[in-house]
Amino acid sequence: GSVPTIKELSKKTGINEDLVKEWYKTQPFNQIFQKPSPKARKLYNKYNNGVPWKVLEFDILFMPADKSRKYILSGVDTATRFKFAIPMTRKTSYTTTESIKQLKIDWKKVKQVNTDAGGEFKKEFEEFLKSKGIKHHVALPSEHLGMVENTNKLLAEKLFSQMSLQEFKNKKTNRKWVDNLPNVVEELN
Repeated sequence: GSVPTIKELSKKTGINEDLVKEWYKTQPFNQIFQKPSPKARKLYNKYNNGVPWKVLEFDILFMPADKSRKYILSGVDTATRFKFAIPMTRKTSYTTTESIKQLKIDWKKVKQVNTDAGGEFKKEFEEFLKSKGIKHHVALPSEHLGMVENTNKLLAEKLFSQMSLQEFKNKKTNRKWVDNLPNVVEELN
């Protein structure tokens, strides 16, 4: 048969209409057809912009020193999930800005860059974005930059497992990750 209305369910069961409404809202078959909450809509819009290179996320990944490089500037395009990473010697606004300039990105397409509030994303970094007409969104402590954080996790897992394998083979501490980084990024894409 047909699906009973809230009033019919209330009358049939003898349960208050408001309680039936609350129960109905929690049922999976109903949730499929509900409009998303403002919070869910905001998250959906954040990650499903549909326009490649419109919104990028950047973060810094700390690594063991290799060839004087101790950091990875990682980034991801939120529409395509394309990942990029570049090793850095220092974690300053200047070195971060110089590093992103090395990336093969068509900056004319980028409308927004999301980062955390770290000092490496201040001064020169903000000036560079401003010169390109790009909005800089600094995530609040309660916000997450999920895509780039996931990219960091994947990079670290792959690079550390390669270093561990070399340590196991050679019986010596291995901190070499810089040469492996391009291959790992290519593999993740």
